[in-house]
Amino acid sequence: MRGFKISMLVFFFPLLSSVKGLAQNTDQEKYDALKTVINNKEFRFMAQSANTMKGSTLPVDPGYELKLMTDSLKVDFPYFENGYSANFGTNDDVIKYSSRNFTYSAEMTKKGGWNINIIPKDNTDIKRMSMNITNTGYCTLRINFSHRDPISFYGTIGDNLSH
Repeated sequence: MRGFKISMLVFFFPLLSSVKGLAQNTDQEKYDALKTVINNKEFRFMAQSANTMKGSTLPVDPGYELKLMTDSLKVDFPYFENGYSANFGTNDDVIKYSSRNFTYSAEMTKKGGWNINIIPKDNTDIKRMSMNITNTGYCTLRINFSHRDPISFYGTIGDNLSH
């Protein structure tokens, strides 16, 4: 019986080690892919929830996103806060914005994630979009406005092909 246990250990130990190595390799590949899309300024942030200034966390339906291409930006999110002023003829419960005129800066954090700032140059309502991205692809996006309360979204970063 003891010989059987030893032979099973000899058989399964290399198998377990290779599976662990495969998982680490997969994590490294995911990180490298994430690093590539951030450095190339071509990624999609897919929101899962919204955090309001009032402290509420609300689920966000699939399909709301920030899509960044090298030379363009598209933003489409729900908005759950109150504005400071009435904008007649607009829909205050959505954030829809697309542009080719913005600044983008990405800074790597000590833990291997990124802090990204996007500042629109052609929008008087949105002042800044700040993204804090972990090394595993989870992200918090905070949008600061001129005439509305800020709002934050939590979700994941992916390439522009995934959805």
